[in-house]
Amino acid sequence: MKRHIYILMMLSTLFTISCKVDDIDTYSIENSAVVFQAGSVQFSMKGATDEFTEKSLTLNLVGRIADYDRRIDLRVLSDADNTAKQDVDFKIGEAVMKAGEYVATVDFLIHQMPEGVENQNVTLEIVPNEYFRKGYPKTSKVYVSWSEEYVRPSKEVVWKDWFDFFCRGYSKNYHKILIEVFGDVIETYTRSVVSVREDETLTLKLIDWWYVAQDKLVDYVRKYDAAHPDAPLMHSDDYETYTTYKDPVGSGNRPERIPTIYETLLQY
Repeated sequence: MKRHIYILMMLSTLFTISCKVDDIDTYSIENSAVVFQAGSVQFSMKGATDEFTEKSLTLNLVGRIADYDRRIDLRVLSDADNTAKQDVDFKIGEAVMKAGEYVATVDFLIHQMPEGVENQNVTLEIVPNEYFRKGYPKTSKVYVSWSEEYVRPSKEVVWKDWFDFFCRGYSKNYHKILIEVFGDVIETYTRSVVSVREDETLTLKLIDWWYVAQDKLVDYVRKYDAAHPDAPLMHSDDYETYTTYKDPVGSGNRPERIPTIYETLLQY
């Protein structure tokens, strides 16, 4: 009998707690926050000749959408090890989470790099305002760097296909080979129909193209290595492998030995 009473008391307690939890509106608009899509972003300025080069940063909504636009406030983190100055080396556009949207993009304009400077960087932070509360510290900041060297594609839909069909890692030498085989346009190719509709700078390539491209890349590297047995195509010392394409730049694994490019290419 006592056992039955105990069970009934436990069920009553759980029911009461459940009702109290249900009464909390965890996802109210007032509790919304925004976060950067990635903790670090790299941009390539290779070949840029205009005074300003247009790039963009992506922010994601955490919480409920609204039926009105909401301003997102950003600031340069002054205590970071920045090498670039706002309104001199770069400019930040207005950041707004549009009504009914979960994703926002902000223009990031990069000034032509000064002579003799190979790379620049800055750390940005999301500032709480009347629309968005403070978010998780790790995702409230983004380390932005740009260089005249090759860098991993900043557009995730492009990098995802490189990751899925070419190589699970990245290096500047590997990037250079991709350009040699396919041309600069490879940096705009994706198999994401949705992304192409939303971004006119992207080019749609269906999955059949990616399989053919994979074979073409493998064949190119194989023939080069056969013709240069003492100097095969190698990854550069910045090579690192990633577990998923969502891993940010710099978070991968650095092997003890730099591999040849052929060793790392995917072959289905």
